[in-house]
Amino acid sequence: MDIGNKLVYTFEFLGSSTSKSVSSAYYDYYAEANVKASTLEYRFGAKYIFDATPEFHPYVVAGPVIITGTLDASYADNYGYAESGSSSGNGFGYWMGGGMYYTISKHFNLGTELSYSNADVQIAGETLKGGGTHVNFFIGYHF
Repeated sequence: MDIGNKLVYTFEFLGSSTSKSVSSAYYDYYAEANVKASTLEYRFGAKYIFDATPEFHPYVVAGPVIITGTLDASYADNYGYAESGSSSGNGFGYWMGGGMYYTISKHFNLGTELSYSNADVQIAGETLKGGGTHVNFFIGYHF
């Protein structure tokens, strides 16, 4: 096998979600609010692979990202009042990172990646920061 460096194109897809419930009581009044937030990242980029050995491959990667954010909220009290709503938005930004993978067999890799993404996402009339720092572990197939 020829040991060298190579530039490849990549597409990555990441998702995250969190939820929170808050309740409040005052004498005979009780209310509960539930909020769920989720993001999806569609990452495109160029990955430069340093072939240190035929099996060990550190790399750097960067490119544009599209981040979609969704916020779902609901509220209800013991007097029968209830309300719910949802809002979502998209943002365009950048991502970059680095990692390494180890070639297990001819087509399978095992690796890790540390990356950062950033995009301004408009949700419910507010500009929010999407993305952040990510640590990924992966098993990959290559052609």
